[in-house]
Amino acid sequence: MSTPQATAHRNWTEGPVLRNVFELAWPSVLSMTLMTAFAITNAFFLGRLGTIPLAAAISAIFVVWMIQSVVQIVTSGATAATTNVIVESIRHATAPIITSVSTYCSGVTSRLLVSVYTE
Repeated sequence: MSTPQATAHRNWTEGPVLRNVFELAWPSVLSMTLMTAFAITNAFFLGRLGTIPLAAAISAIFVVWMIQSVVQIVTSGATAATTNVIVESIRHATAPIITSVSTYCSGVTSRLLVSVYTE
C-alpha cells in the first residue's frame, strides 16, 4: 500500500524574480501561442474556400473573443470575491458564509453565460 506524499508549497516571493515569473507565465504563453497557431491555420484553410468564407470566419472570431473576454472577466471577479470571503470567514471563523457566497458567485456567472449565449 502506498502512502500519500505531502505536497510542498512554493513561496513565489522568494528566489529570482525572473525565474518565478517565467514559471508562472509559461502555461499562459503556450496557450496563447497554440490559439494563435490555430487561428492562422484556420485562416489558411478557409482562405482556400474564398474571400467570403474567410471574412465570415474572421468576423466571427472577434465576436467569440469578446464573449470569452467577458466570461473570463466575470470568472476572475467571482473567484476573487469568493477567495476574499473565504479568507475573511477563516479569519473570523464564520464558515457558513463561504457556501452562500460561492453559490451566489456561481449563479451570477451561470446566468451571465446563459444570457450571453441565448441572445
